[in-house]
Amino acid sequence: MKDMEENVWIWGMGEGGKLLYHFLQEADAYKVKGLIDNAKEKRKQKYGNFIVLPFAEAVRNIKDNDLVVCCCPLSSYGEMKDALLSVSHNKYKHFYEMDLSGYTKRVVENGAESRLVSRLCSVDDFGGNNFRRILKELGYAGEPIMHRKRWEWVYTIEVLEAYGMLQSGKSGIGFAVGTEPLPSYFASHGVKVLASDLAIGEENAESWRESNQNAGGNIQLLYKPELCAETVFLQNVKYRNINMNHIPPDIGRYDFCWSSCAIEHVGSLALSKRFLKNMLGCLKPGGIAVHTTEFNLSSNESTIESGDSVIFRKRDIEEMQDWFAGQGHMMEVSFKRSGKEGNNYIDIPPSTGEGRPYHISLAANGYAETSFAFVIRKSDER
Repeated sequence: MKDMEENVWIWGMGEGGKLLYHFLQEADAYKVKGLIDNAKEKRKQKYGNFIVLPFAEAVRNIKDNDLVVCCCPLSSYGEMKDALLSVSHNKYKHFYEMDLSGYTKRVVENGAESRLVSRLCSVDDFGGNNFRRILKELGYAGEPIMHRKRWEWVYTIEVLEAYGMLQSGKSGIGFAVGTEPLPSYFASHGVKVLASDLAIGEENAESWRESNQNAGGNIQLLYKPELCAETVFLQNVKYRNINMNHIPPDIGRYDFCWSSCAIEHVGSLALSKRFLKNMLGCLKPGGIAVHTTEFNLSSNESTIESGDSVIFRKRDIEEMQDWFAGQGHMMEVSFKRSGKEGNNYIDIPPSTGEGRPYHISLAANGYAETSFAFVIRKSDER
């Protein structure tokens, strides 16, 4: 109702502020009145329907009854509160005091999912005996935060184990492996692995190497001594430069293939979907593919469709499911997710959990997102 609306100023136009802006634009009980950020690169820029103002200018327009929501790390919250109190304004909240739980449920179905199918990252998985066993084997059992990247690796292993892929005599190809531990883990089980990544010199490759997410053609950066002996690793793992948009025809066929949050970085959603179709050519009949990616929790309509990182919507997943089924392949999908705090909590940069042990869902480009795993079984006849 109009007379119940609360006027809100958003202070801090990082990922948290952008997400809150989109949330409030759709919320009945709030009305965005203005945006604030003191960073030189952000103030005076336009975002949505507003020009971002520095606090010194915005404060002249903030009324006593206006709510100021501070979208910042908790370490900066005290400084922002002090600034508000210095001008006699005492109606403020931190980002995490706002209830955005409904925003993480808009396109998901309520309920936990335990089957090893194409599905969402969930805090519930971290309590499973098998999950905890693999997490310990990878060396992450003592981490204080339930992290979606760990989920991607463990879930990939769980799926491949269930399909009998992690044993001597099997082979797998990994795309955009960076410096992840999976090649070493698979090698320790006797699997022959072809690990691949963008060649240094190709677009975006250098930025991935600078953030330690591209091996730069150095196979030793893929070796994890805590996971397998070096002789076992060198016997079982080979490396090749591969651009996911141009899969070479001579790489052979494998029992399984995988990638960890890579398909969203190939340039566009259309190219991501094309890769998912093309990668079937790398699999033997009956082969298994596991590819994790970003999933849009806050919209099934708008999303990021092109650029350095895109976000799959529910409808994009369903489109791929229909395509695979039409080609005779199997991709069972579940959008179930429990309503536990860890699933509803939306982490914002610096993405350290801000006092809570969760990095399952996060704010990115104005959307709430989490990880999703494609699990595809290729037809036995192709």
